[in-house]
Amino acid sequence: MEKNNSNTRWLFFVEREFHIGLFAGLIHHIHENQWGRIGIYSFGYQPSKSGHRGRGARPEAIRQTIDVPFEVVNNPYAFNPEYTFLADSGYEWVEGAGKLINIGHGTICKGSFYTRKPISRRENCADLLCVPGSIHRSELFHQVYQPISVTGMPKLDPMFNGSLKREELLSGWGLDPEKKTVLFAPTFNHEYSLIPHLQIELENYFPAEYNLLFKLHSITPEEWREPFIRYADKHPHAVFIDQADITPALAAADLLITDISSVIYEFGATGKPVLLFDSPDYKTKFDENDLEHRFRDIGTRFTDPGSLFGLIQSTIIRNDSTETRDIARKFVSVTDGSATQRVFQSIASLNDRKQATIVIGNARAEEVEFYQKRYGNRFDLIFTAPYFTSQHEKAHMIALPDYQERFGIAQSLQAVQSKLATELVIYLDSEWNASSLLPLMLCGQFHFNKDVDVFVPMVSNQVESPEQKIGTHFAQTYRLPDERINGPLTYYKPGFSAKIEEGLPFCFITRKENLGNLSKYNRIENGEILRSLGPNHHVAFDAFVWKKDRLLS
Repeated sequence: MEKNNSNTRWLFFVEREFHIGLFAGLIHHIHENQWGRIGIYSFGYQPSKSGHRGRGARPEAIRQTIDVPFEVVNNPYAFNPEYTFLADSGYEWVEGAGKLINIGHGTICKGSFYTRKPISRRENCADLLCVPGSIHRSELFHQVYQPISVTGMPKLDPMFNGSLKREELLSGWGLDPEKKTVLFAPTFNHEYSLIPHLQIELENYFPAEYNLLFKLHSITPEEWREPFIRYADKHPHAVFIDQADITPALAAADLLITDISSVIYEFGATGKPVLLFDSPDYKTKFDENDLEHRFRDIGTRFTDPGSLFGLIQSTIIRNDSTETRDIARKFVSVTDGSATQRVFQSIASLNDRKQATIVIGNARAEEVEFYQKRYGNRFDLIFTAPYFTSQHEKAHMIALPDYQERFGIAQSLQAVQSKLATELVIYLDSEWNASSLLPLMLCGQFHFNKDVDVFVPMVSNQVESPEQKIGTHFAQTYRLPDERINGPLTYYKPGFSAKIEEGLPFCFITRKENLGNLSKYNRIENGEILRSLGPNHHVAFDAFVWKKDRLLS
């Protein structure tokens, strides 16, 4: 990447501890090439418990995985990165922090990731999606208009390029390299996991003549972990692996035992055999269209945990399985160790195209820097207000001196119409706060609803606007403060909208071509301005605004 230098700033958002293992190869690659400063941003560590998935990362866990210099970042905007990496969909924490690169954290859907459902539209918040396999791009293509690159999984490069040596790994864990090795790696979801169906006497399930690796998902509830830790302490042929990255265990194992987990396809891409547990509870979230259910016959399936002992003995003697590998490589399509390099090649191909123009109405001069930090990397920004002077013109601040107090929406949009360089235009009155994801989600609505003229966002639960009110559709948001709704909202019903008759005009998105209909208006407020932009209005379920606690002087 020729455009990178020692001043480039790279931020890695470790939302949960296991993400650090996904980022390690990328971080080391940046360091080796002297491409600039590396920052790691996380939260205070909260361990997982039943009903709570935990978040954040322990500093010692990060240092255990990352052995090159990095900066601990507490404020991503102060670090001011050119690029921010994510491994999940927590865009609200880093929106505006440079270009967002989502490398994902798995290969399966679980109803919310690689799917043709509208929930995938939240991934348009990324500037680049790096997906592990060709099947993921074919799924996301229906809902995502941002660039999608099939890069493989950077974390698996050491397994595929041979730098992880099976014998060295097993010896390092104090195990006999001459013995076959079983990897037990179930998922954390109660409705999918094998763990709740096992009895305390784990000896009934695992033959003692094989090495045994326990690698539980990093957000597995703490109370689930204890029996496996005790077993490993008691038996010399077993090891409990308490590190973020599962790749060494995948490289060392001869057989995988799991349930509904991404490691099915990560391990299967090597051609080695897999045992899959079908939980009697999984149909509570079962969707036959999810990837993991359409390709579940990649391994030997079982429903009775009591059969595990015999299945291990009969399966572990199998060697390479062409069928297993062929299915798995739809999910992990890059198996030559070049995934890390492909990620950076994809980043280098990104352009600086702006998605839309945001017109900030009635803005204050002191607010301009805030809006530029939050939205400036994705959007053209134009500010209108009566008190801007000629010196503000260079910052795209447009003064309309005919009005001494507040501008009408029509006046603001008429004034900027000749300056618009994008097809889409978003109007946001500065008396209202907007979620960091709002303009991105509104743009996504237009990309997938070509027949709609205007989208207006939902408003907070504290504002009276019946059809637009968030609580009308999602009662659970009543218990959340305004500033925290935008994250969970992307998980409730992202990508959906509903037709409405009226909409509050303080924020909306429309096409530039519709602005010509404003020419007959002088000072128009309320629903009339929206009706002038077209007859078909929708409220977006995946974006919201709320009233600011301030008055303009």
